[in-house]
Amino acid sequence: MNNSLFKQKIKALFYFLLFYSGILHLCLMVFKKVKKEHSAAILVYHRVVDDNTNEFLYKGAAIHHHIKDFKREILFISKWFKIISMDDLISNIKNKKNFSAPSIAITFDDGYRDNYTLAYPVLRQFGLAATIYLVTGLLGTYKRTWLDEIEYALLNTNANCLTFPRLFEDEVLNISSLEEKLNANKKIGEALKRIDNKKKWELICELYNRLGVNRDSITNQNRRMLNWEEIKEMSENNISFGAHTHSHPILTQMSIEEAKQEITTSKKIIENELHISTDHFAFPNGTSIDFNEELRQFCIDIGFKSVTTVEYGTNDMKSDPYSLKRDPPYTPLHMFATEIVRLFWKKY
Repeated sequence: MNNSLFKQKIKALFYFLLFYSGILHLCLMVFKKVKKEHSAAILVYHRVVDDNTNEFLYKGAAIHHHIKDFKREILFISKWFKIISMDDLISNIKNKKNFSAPSIAITFDDGYRDNYTLAYPVLRQFGLAATIYLVTGLLGTYKRTWLDEIEYALLNTNANCLTFPRLFEDEVLNISSLEEKLNANKKIGEALKRIDNKKKWELICELYNRLGVNRDSITNQNRRMLNWEEIKEMSENNISFGAHTHSHPILTQMSIEEAKQEITTSKKIIENELHISTDHFAFPNGTSIDFNEELRQFCIDIGFKSVTTVEYGTNDMKSDPYSLKRDPPYTPLHMFATEIVRLFWKKY
């Protein structure tokens, strides 16, 4: 066992003991009583899956949460934290007002259909608000994000290995098992993130050819993304919708004009469909190198009230509403709970 894996196992054991001994809950109670002013965390989910879900490579990863885990997580945070909307969070920041209790806003990126079929009933059961950031060009279609396209190609190939000289020179990727496909999926995705958007799609088409998979066969699969009927129902029941571009590109891997068009198009489509202002924007991938100050100012100019990242941490009255931090929810529950408490604790 290497040193890194050993440390991960020790950390997981420590978190397990903290949570199930009750020490974590005691710390939370003391923390809430002692501190009079608090901050807010924003959780960023993507897909919620169940035992009937197939065709995904991220089993166990933060980007895919099993509905059983999601229910446990919602139960925990609704008991110990104040759940607020993105509108409430921004109101506090703009009014220079700290939070009266440790607070959490729930968000989802991309607009997957399972946000409606699986997550939404749980949120309704607990009466909780959430915000879903939509990739408008995929809604109501059988199209997928470019990351999901890589996943589909790997899952539907009969090949046991992959050579891809334009990305990995003479390296041969083993894809003979689900675990190896997962590794290849991550490797290809990371490589394509730093490539010009047009060239990226050219390389994805080449990937399908190399793997012997018909890309058009995606249209024979179940719809993966939300449609407007589902979105409109949720919008009437405490779920708000933000923009997440029109086609999910890495905005810094295209011209500034194209990037601005991606942002504007997604905002206008949502407003035209829902007849309300679209106030919140999350840029794809979400790291500091995936956005820039010109695009941030553009978001201000066209009327957004917030921009969210995936930089870790909590937000308070001093936070920049156009550079909000968001945090991935970990599994299982003892990891989820302890990491969230650690976030708030680190603030002080």
